[in-house]
Amino acid sequence: MPLTISHRGHTYKRSWAMIASVTRALDGRKVELADPKWQMKATRSDVAFIFEGDSGSGEVPLLDQRVKSINELGKWIDSYGGLKKILERCEGKCLKLIELLCEMPNWNDSLLYGPVGNERMWILKRAQLLCADLWYCGMQSEETEISKLCKFEDIHQLSAFADYRIPQSLESMGALEYSEHLKKLLNEQHRFKPGEQEEVEIRAVSVHAAHLVANELRNCEEFKRSLQRSPT
Repeated sequence: MPLTISHRGHTYKRSWAMIASVTRALDGRKVELADPKWQMKATRSDVAFIFEGDSGSGEVPLLDQRVKSINELGKWIDSYGGLKKILERCEGKCLKLIELLCEMPNWNDSLLYGPVGNERMWILKRAQLLCADLWYCGMQSEETEISKLCKFEDIHQLSAFADYRIPQSLESMGALEYSEHLKKLLNEQHRFKPGEQEEVEIRAVSVHAAHLVANELRNCEEFKRSLQRSPT
């Protein structure tokens, strides 16, 4: 049973339920979720309360890892004197924010790869996703000190986010093809460990394939016309 949360008259599941949990906490659960002092001291029960599901709902996955990540985030933000000072330091560059985020182990999504494991590969899903979310909120919300700092001028330099849904979608559309060896592992429901060769290759190839698709779309006249017709 997935995590299920009802809020503001709607019911959400899985990742959308986690987003709704945060919104609910900020709305009225009297949790200082955005305060780094709260984040750095948050306990397992504190975080479980934030992600408490509806009756009969499943639990939020990876709770212990989320507690660790929230504690780490709070200490990091506090060390710089707050979010505003961090964004000011970035000077409108999301790549600079990613560099700073990678100071935290849980946000440094990189690994050693290659024939002898001596090449550093940077995926940076979580850090890039945060930058994209901040940029989107900055562009959509009324102008404030924070929103102005989130309108990153280099947002176009972000890559695709190496989420597990991306290779599924790309493979189903024929944008990438799995080897017979990989198909066999997937059909056997093999659970890949973080950093395992096949896991790294799936994520890296997905980012590359998404980049190629994006380049094709930029050169597609029909796609350009659809953007011009879009109200957003």
